Amino acid sequence: MIVKSRKQEGCLVLPIPSYLNIPEGAEYEVSLSEKGELIFSPVVNIQGEFVTNDELSVITEDIFKEYDDVFRELVDK
Repeated sequence: MIVKSRKQEGCLVLPIPSYLNIPEGAEYEVSLSEKGELIFSPVVNIQGEFVTNDELSVITEDIFKEYDDVFRELVDK
């Protein structure tokens, strides 16, 4: 999709198509590549949710159960 920049309140604005599902108010770091490409990288909030070792063990076990056949195929190759 081609978009056209426009001036709004002293800034250049590029419309973001709605199908990209970018929420209003999302923060992005903007940079310009050597090739002239605009790069928008989301500002990540690193305040994540941590799990205990026991919770991690349960999650890992569930993954191994769900994908056991895939893992076995890889080992057998």
